[in-house]
Amino acid sequence: MTTDERGAARGREVVTAVRRFWWVVLLVALPLVAGTAVYASSLPDEYEVEAVVAFVPRERPETGADLVELLLPKYAVYARSDQTLRRVAGRLDEDPEEVQAALHAVVPPDTAQLELTLDLGSARRSARTANAIADDVVRFTRSDPVLSAAVITDAVPPEEPTGPSRLAFVAVGTFVALVAGVFGAVLVHRRRPARSHARDRGAVRHESRVRPPLPRERVPETTAP
Repeated sequence: MTTDERGAARGREVVTAVRRFWWVVLLVALPLVAGTAVYASSLPDEYEVEAVVAFVPRERPETGADLVELLLPKYAVYARSDQTLRRVAGRLDEDPEEVQAALHAVVPPDTAQLELTLDLGSARRSARTANAIADDVVRFTRSDPVLSAAVITDAVPPEEPTGPSRLAFVAVGTFVALVAGVFGAVLVHRRRPARSHARDRGAVRHESRVRPPLPRERVPETTAP
């Protein structure tokens, strides 16, 4: 049997299994879909904001692109440091540990920028805190003899939640549930014929046991002359 023939045979097997045992598909898929929908609806709204700080080298002859690239990561570390967040969060009456857990400070490759992404579960709190951290980073660069910085993008409170994508989550869960349901139907389909075949063999054995023996043919006796 060729590969195409095997694929066609498996496809026919799946179709037959779904037709025969559609109730197995529903029995497996429906609870999974319902659980996914409940979990997706329980997820809290996300309000992710972003502030961007741009760095430029000061007018020094020894400042090159390689030096700037080496210095930028320290500002990402500074933005997430305990000392920085205790100072900034303390002014805003925020929890420093919560801010640190929700803050992402990244320097994208081949750029001279620091991206500060934050989600505190509230649009205003997230934007206010992200902008305060960005301003603190700019103030920190004033003592840097090589780099200066400025905020080029302020964090703006979103009017609508930025996430999570509940519909996408439910769609993925539904697909997984259907695959699991079809797999269950195929398993049941493969086991049912095996059981019926075993019953047929048992019936044949039983019939052979109770069947009366066939009468022997009588051979006519011959008399000697």
